[in-house]
Amino acid sequence: QEIRSQGKAASYARFSSNMQNESSNEDQHRRDEEEAVSNEHTIAPKHLYSDSAVSGTKVERDGLNQLIADAEAGEFSTIYFFSLSRLARESLIGMSILKKLVNKFGIRVISVSEGIDTDRNGWEQQANMLFMFHEKFIEQLAADVLRAQEGAVLGNQSVGDHRFGFTSTPIPGAPPRGRGKKPPKEYGINEDEAKWVVAIFRWFVEKKLSITRIVKMLNSRKVCKGHRAK
Repeated sequence: QEIRSQGKAASYARFSSNMQNESSNEDQHRRDEEEAVSNEHTIAPKHLYSDSAVSGTKVERDGLNQLIADAEAGEFSTIYFFSLSRLARESLIGMSILKKLVNKFGIRVISVSEGIDTDRNGWEQQANMLFMFHEKFIEQLAADVLRAQEGAVLGNQSVGDHRFGFTSTPIPGAPPRGRGKKPPKEYGINEDEAKWVVAIFRWFVEKKLSITRIVKMLNSRKVCKGHRAK
């Protein structure tokens, strides 16, 4: 109660995709701070916690870990999220963290866009339903992405990577797509690497050489390991 009387609050923001950027977190913090002001709460800069390009299905996140540690230490009494999906994308993970914050550390949690406030009755049922919704969204998104990638591969289009011996080049005249507005690419043969693919096949299948022997032969000839090698 003493900490609550001081009006100290925190904000947590997260985005999951490399196609997004830091402004996504900044926008979330801005909305959280606006809501905090309306509740006469203050969020200090050190209590703005963020995770960038990290999935909400992961439990271990640097920003989230620090938020929980500071909550346990009593540095603030209220935590703002723009959406509970920023906390987690799985109901089991989300409810576990939420109950720890509220029931163990005495933290008030407010979800700005969803109207969740753990100081109100019925918040657990509301939060549980929202976490289930967010989890279902991720499952559907994964299925949609897989379906789109399968279609691209069957159409000889690149889905972001290629194996040794191959390459990917922009499709002439094809319009850009996706968030990054990049032109779609199609697979092709890398002639410099292709000759080594054929050589490896002959050494292994026709001459019955071992993998170890083939590796030594490739190294002795200083063959390029391809773009996937570090």
